Amino acid sequence: MKDISIVEKIYPSQPLIFEEAEKNIIKKIKDKRLFYTISTYLILLVIIVIGTFLKGGSGRHKFNAEDWVRFYKVIPWFLAFILALLTGYFIYYYLKVVHPYVKDAKQGLKEIVFFKPEKYKTPFFAEYYLVTPIKNKLRIKINQELYDAVQEDTVAFISLALHSRFVFSIDIGGRKMKFNETNALIDI
Repeated sequence: MKDISIVEKIYPSQPLIFEEAEKNIIKKIKDKRLFYTISTYLILLVIIVIGTFLKGGSGRHKFNAEDWVRFYKVIPWFLAFILALLTGYFIYYYLKVVHPYVKDAKQGLKEIVFFKPEKYKTPFFAEYYLVTPIKNKLRIKINQELYDAVQEDTVAFISLALHSRFVFSIDIGGRKMKFNETNALIDI
């Protein structure tokens, strides 16, 4: 296929309001990702709190009183540093992975993107992809029927959420493929 610039491939679209099924999909994905993020953070927090109250030493080493005092002065600072790193990482993770779904659930807006589709098949496996000009969604896995519908003169459109870029449906030449929450990848 000839190389077409993104400006030639993509046509402007207007934001639309979610349908009820799309709202439910975004809500389920948001809840699932939020649950995984918070539960992982709390488990690590409990491990750090338990670590502050455990006594060090396995009995093989002879520590004198000075060593124990030094140990108990350093370990809280070390664990506070680890806690700060973990908190920073989970804030970053939340903003990158969960927050776009929270924004989509609150706003309830999607966009329809029209473009000239290109198809891609993996060389060794029977997996079919649609190449799109959408940022962060360069390839979308599709079924063989939709793959066969891609022609040079067809125009496709994708219905996707504004912030999370979750794809709700793809339509190529009247053939449609819908996605649900099971198609969303968990990035943990």
